[in-house]
Amino acid sequence: MAVDVNLSGGKFEVGQPKKLFTKSINYSGAVVGPRYDVSNDNQRILMNISLNQRSDDNIIIVQNWLKELEEK
Repeated sequence: MAVDVNLSGGKFEVGQPKKLFTKSINYSGAVVGPRYDVSNDNQRILMNISLNQRSDDNIIIVQNWLKELEEK
């Protein structure tokens, strides 16, 4: 969840909560600690989601990309 915060006029005002994500974080397994991480530039969040959730987002993993690049 996220809220807008307004500090103008010497007052502290909080807006209505908004849902940030449509996916649920996977809490199963033996990992202790957060199941997400924020990028260094604070622009992206990496989340551990369950594989049985449908997603329209695609992830492409390229292995040995340096070798492939060198061959071109």
